[in-house]
Amino acid sequence: MTTEYFAQLDFENQIRGHYLRQFVKSALGQSNRLTSFERALEDVRVKQIIDRGVQTIAVDQIGGSYTDNRSFDADFRPAHKAVEYRWVRVRQAHYEDVLLPAIAVYQVGDTYFVEDGHHRVSVARAIGQTYIDAHVREVITD
Repeated sequence: MTTEYFAQLDFENQIRGHYLRQFVKSALGQSNRLTSFERALEDVRVKQIIDRGVQTIAVDQIGGSYTDNRSFDADFRPAHKAVEYRWVRVRQAHYEDVLLPAIAVYQVGDTYFVEDGHHRVSVARAIGQTYIDAHVREVITD
């Protein structure tokens, strides 16, 4: 069996987890959508954005998306099959120890919002990765 086969199985497990979580959240009247950067900044004023360069950040501090991304749920699980091809390729790269580029994030307080790298974050969470390299732009608010 190939790394692609195992990556495909991992994707199927993640999407099943999404549908289960979606069912539970719906039953509880809660949202399972990824928080957007715009929603996080609704009640504050941005004073400055500082480019902090590439850093290693904790995966569990990634709490949302720079855009209103509906391809992933609140836990960064794939939310539909449209992301399957790229997700499987990123997972396969992990199996094969391929070094992937840093993701790009905006930092607001202790939370990071993904601008580029949603699939990499999704796979990182799926495999229990603790840290990930990220190009960080820190948002200073009032």
